[in-house]
Amino acid sequence: MRIRGFFAKTIALVLVMLSISPLIIARADVLIEPNNDFYERNRDKMEYMGRNFYANGESGYIMLVIEPDSAREVISFKNGVIIYILFTIDMSGEVWGVADLNIQNEQVSGWIPMNQMYIVYDSDSFADENAANIKEQVFDLSTLDYDGDMIMWTWPGSGIIGGIWEVQGLESDTNMNEGHTIYTDEEGREWGYLSYFYGYRNFWVCLDDPSNPSIPEFHPAPEPNLFPAVDPPDADATASGSASNTSGTNQSDSAAESPGANQTGESGGSRAPSRFTSPMFIITLVSLVAMLSLVLINLLWVRKKRDKKDDSDGQI
Repeated sequence: MRIRGFFAKTIALVLVMLSISPLIIARADVLIEPNNDFYERNRDKMEYMGRNFYANGESGYIMLVIEPDSAREVISFKNGVIIYILFTIDMSGEVWGVADLNIQNEQVSGWIPMNQMYIVYDSDSFADENAANIKEQVFDLSTLDYDGDMIMWTWPGSGIIGGIWEVQGLESDTNMNEGHTIYTDEEGREWGYLSYFYGYRNFWVCLDDPSNPSIPEFHPAPEPNLFPAVDPPDADATASGSASNTSGTNQSDSAAESPGANQTGESGGSRAPSRFTSPMFIITLVSLVAMLSLVLINLLWVRKKRDKKDDSDGQI
């Protein structure tokens, strides 16, 4: 009877963990915050940005400082380098952005006026530019007609694949599959947008041809209109185009490595799938931990009960 009760408890706990696992997965990604004193002191005044920008100073380079309106330099970049801006703050009408960067394995954080930055074309840029052809309408990824894996595009017509999802791992009856934004291109194809999907952010799926990785490019990113690049005065001590590019774009200058930057495509792209972050892997891991925990609790309970029995026998 004790063994039967133990397995009943185990099955019940596993079922509970499976029911809440989508909630655990949906919250697996956390909002990255910069390691910056000014940010910590003014956290309640910050606006989340989370987008890539080109350095675009009128003098040909930009300089990150320790905090807004400070003259204390942290690092400089020549124009064209891509920098991921995490948050912004309005300082008496002038907007400043903060970047948290990894430069040659050294973590640095600094602020830059946003009028010295130029947005990298991304999914949000596409949506703003094509608002007339975008409608609010519900779609469900699990109901599409697949002929292979699901192809995730940085935006319709970009020609850039931001991720690939194995359809076998696509669960039904979950709101994670639902989107509410549809774009119709000039050929009549519909594209669905999702802001979040199991770790992927800001991507589009061609609803009429979801498994085709060869849809021709028809809406490439426009060329950025930047001031001519100039090496900063102290080029040897700065990262003027020498930092590694983590945005995945094929730019002539590289991007500063940021923990918030996406790993493929433009800033609207998403990271490639990993078996260690797939839903089934996480569900299996959570269930295994639950079972092992219950086994340990049961063993401790049995041992405690046996010790009490031994103590009572000894008193007799």
